[in-house]
Amino acid sequence: MQQLNIKSDRAYQMATELSRLTGESVTQAVTQAIEERLERMRGQTRRRRQGIARRLLALSTRSTALPVLDPRPPDEILYDAHGLPSNPF
Repeated sequence: MQQLNIKSDRAYQMATELSRLTGESVTQAVTQAIEERLERMRGQTRRRRQGIARRLLALSTRSTALPVLDPRPPDEILYDAHGLPSNPF
């Protein structure tokens, strides 16, 4: 079994107060507090990822609705007949 060594007087005081208020051992109180915080953080991460996915999908939808201004393949637009970058100016 691994051990956790708390080197903060404040953390120790909060852990013992939580233990006293809940009637749990310090270990149980700290474990429960960590589990609850982890669950909140995981939920935030999940919501953030879902938000990013929604924004990317919206961006994709908007960009596919844009008109095609140049029907050539990208390589043909970017490079000249010799394979060198073309000069758009």
